[in-house]
Amino acid sequence: MAGALLAWQLSLFWSGSNDETAQDDASAVAGSLKETAPAPQPLQGRIDQPGGDGIEMSEMQPENPPADAQPQQQPELAAFPPAGENYIRPATAPNGAPWPKTSGYIGGYPQFSKQGSYRIFVDNIRNSSDVFAELMHEGQPIRTFFIEERSQLSLEKLDAGEYRIRYRQLDNGEEISSETLNVGGKNSEATVYLQRAKERPL
Repeated sequence: MAGALLAWQLSLFWSGSNDETAQDDASAVAGSLKETAPAPQPLQGRIDQPGGDGIEMSEMQPENPPADAQPQQQPELAAFPPAGENYIRPATAPNGAPWPKTSGYIGGYPQFSKQGSYRIFVDNIRNSSDVFAELMHEGQPIRTFFIEERSQLSLEKLDAGEYRIRYRQLDNGEEISSETLNVGGKNSEATVYLQRAKERPL
């Protein structure tokens, strides 16, 4: 009986020893696999697209752009076609807004300087063309408007200062700039006459 008990205890000893050895061996193998695992490689091959074209997988961009990526610039507003033999009158203003049915401000453009007490009359009665026009102050447009041929428009509530009118003849694309206008003090108003460039005095 004592011999059988000793044999049983020895079997338990060796069995436990083998389990610990097996665990150590498994840990060693896992560590070896972790150390020798290859680094991720870029995707290779092609993705076929309808029509026979393909995209190289290595050239594919991530779905989310990098944080420091610059946003694409928005396209500029449509410009007037140049004046000349092939000129065609634009169907809309440069910002895409429709032309007003009568002389007046064009929608979509900011209209500045509305707190003053001065005004400028823009007279297009001598002109045989509709015009797209801007009231310029210190090199910047502060009012944008449309005037029909043989018509006029009053620009109200202006601050004192120097102004000029930059306008484009819509029938032929000709661009013209008026003389400088001064309002302020006793000069409560001024009038500018629009006409074709060849008709303007030198």
